[in-house]
Amino acid sequence: MIASILVDVSARQVDKTFDYRVPAHFEEVIEIGQRVSVPFGYRFIIGYVLEIKEESDVDSLKDIVDVIDIIPSLTPELIALGKILSISNTSPLVSIYHAMLPRALKGKYTKKLIVENVGLLPLDLSLKFNRYKEAKLDDTMKPYLNEIKKQIAADNIEVVHEISQANKVRYIKKLILVDETIPVRGKKQQDVLDYMIEHKEAYKKNLLAETGSSSPTIKSLIAKGIIEEKRVEIYREIETLYGDVDKDIILNQEQQDVYDQLKKSLHNNETFLLHGITGSGKTEIYLNIIEDVIKEKKDAIMLVPEISLTPMMVSRFRGRFGDNVALLHSGLSIGERYDEWRKIRRKEVQVCVGARSAIFAPFENLGVIIIDEEHTESYKQETNPRYHAKDVALERSKRYSIPLILGSATPAVESYYNAQQGVYTLLEMK
Repeated sequence: MIASILVDVSARQVDKTFDYRVPAHFEEVIEIGQRVSVPFGYRFIIGYVLEIKEESDVDSLKDIVDVIDIIPSLTPELIALGKILSISNTSPLVSIYHAMLPRALKGKYTKKLIVENVGLLPLDLSLKFNRYKEAKLDDTMKPYLNEIKKQIAADNIEVVHEISQANKVRYIKKLILVDETIPVRGKKQQDVLDYMIEHKEAYKKNLLAETGSSSPTIKSLIAKGIIEEKRVEIYREIETLYGDVDKDIILNQEQQDVYDQLKKSLHNNETFLLHGITGSGKTEIYLNIIEDVIKEKKDAIMLVPEISLTPMMVSRFRGRFGDNVALLHSGLSIGERYDEWRKIRRKEVQVCVGARSAIFAPFENLGVIIIDEEHTESYKQETNPRYHAKDVALERSKRYSIPLILGSATPAVESYYNAQQGVYTLLEMK
């Protein structure tokens, strides 16, 4: 088996794929979109798997050294999109893929496996895990990669990238009642047992605070097999100055007419220019359309200029869609952006609200793309890789055969011209 790899070198001379042989122990693991480690010249570097084939025109191929992603970081659609953008804006393809991924994935990290139920693993693999049900994903795991992949698919094993400093995945310790029939000793142990019988499971810090017990007491109960401790991943909470706002707004006739026309086109690839004066209620139309898309079990991307990503704007979306929203903008830390990106990649949310780079949100079932204040220059990236979020949105909307909505009180000249010429459908709110 041969893999065509795009190496992580942003130079035109190597802006192409190189063939590498897939070792036998990786054959059932390798997938398009994964990052891998390959020998390149005198060093080992990261590369992206863009194609898998049976033969190569090149003799004496080198082997892939390691598979970095068990679950691919790039979706097939984003891989194809990157190739289109590379041709149109003359940027190296690898730099475009960099723009699609959070910075956390470019840093130094170690890979770790966390297993839910050790008893479901083959004995030799289960012995690799420590008492916290963790194991390093290193060279010693290569013989077990096929089994690990099956366990991931069955949600019994999770791959965690331990990234330096702010990028680290965060965990909290959780306690679960296993066997309440085992005798306990002393009042402290009984208090903890009573609490666990009532709650069945609890976060360790909450139990300690509410029962007044100590860590040694918890350890004793774990050793007896009464309770079990596991680490649960938590996301970083993004705080805003405002609470969630869910206004009960009835559309006026002008809004209703625009909304009805947009809703009719939810299954068509059509670009709309929504020309509405400031205060005409474009945001409420956006919210209603996104709600319709969610009901169809599809995803939505909403781009706004960085300056418009105010806490009030965020609170409107959180108020309407709750935890079904991911945020991607420059005001977040590296770790926060990584968490929000993972929510999208894991299909835990259906809405992404963000600035320019959010157009690359790794959804795989898009239903609508909305760009508010579409005339704003901040949607254009001037540094490498150069791209315009509007051009990317046009490509993605074609791919999914979905509407693209461009909203503005003062549309860009080219957008208004396209609307006048019938290239875009003009909707006006006066």
